[in-house]
Amino acid sequence: MKNRIKDILKDKGVSQKELAEKLNMTETGLSISINENGNPPLKRLEDIANILEVELVELFTPIDSNTKGYIEHNGTIHKINSIQDLRNLLENIDGEKRNSDNKYK
Repeated sequence: MKNRIKDILKDKGVSQKELAEKLNMTETGLSISINENGNPPLKRLEDIANILEVELVELFTPIDSNTKGYIEHNGTIHKINSIQDLRNLLENIDGEKRNSDNKYK
């Protein structure tokens, strides 16, 4: 699924270099991870969304567009047919993360 990070950077007037600095990574490393073939980890996507002050789902699609694609997470491929599907998946991933974090407290 194509991400919109470059579009959001442009809309917000933030350079890739500025974002890379806030993520403590090189501009080249950021560029590789957000290009069309890149596959940044969920944590990095969460950090990018927080820095850009957008919802995680907005990194992938404008709120008003049709969304279709596949996302692989922990070896499972999830089919996405709508924004709601993407939101549900992200909520499930967040729930899994919270449950995992609570096991070790």
